[in-house]
Amino acid sequence: MPLHSALRVLQERRGNCVDSAFVAALFLGERYGTILLNLFTDKSKGHVMYLFQENGLYGTVGNSRSEKLKWREPEYKSVEDLVEAFREPLDEQGIHLTRFRVDDLSLARESEDWRTGKTGFLVTLDSLLCKWGE
Repeated sequence: MPLHSALRVLQERRGNCVDSAFVAALFLGERYGTILLNLFTDKSKGHVMYLFQENGLYGTVGNSRSEKLKWREPEYKSVEDLVEAFREPLDEQGIHLTRFRVDDLSLARESEDWRTGKTGFLVTLDSLLCKWGE
């Protein structure tokens, strides 16, 4: 699924959870890195958030129709603990978490500019290197 660039999302002032994660990475990436947390579910679509670590604890920034899936303060000792915090809100919606993946936008191929989209190729999550959770 092609995604918007962070610049395009800001210009259009709209976007989905993936778009929001890209925008968070744009603004917070210099301080916290450009890491995305992708939650996979038994339904056709999962949920993507920006993942950050502060003082050794993990948190997320995201966008969702559900308030319980938007963000988490950095209070989790591991990514696994953070992922588990999303299990109950998903279960309440009849959606079951099956696995997760952590992707680093900085590892996307150089020809893909997720910030501006000027290269004409919009980044997809599948083009990123999988690091954890698979």
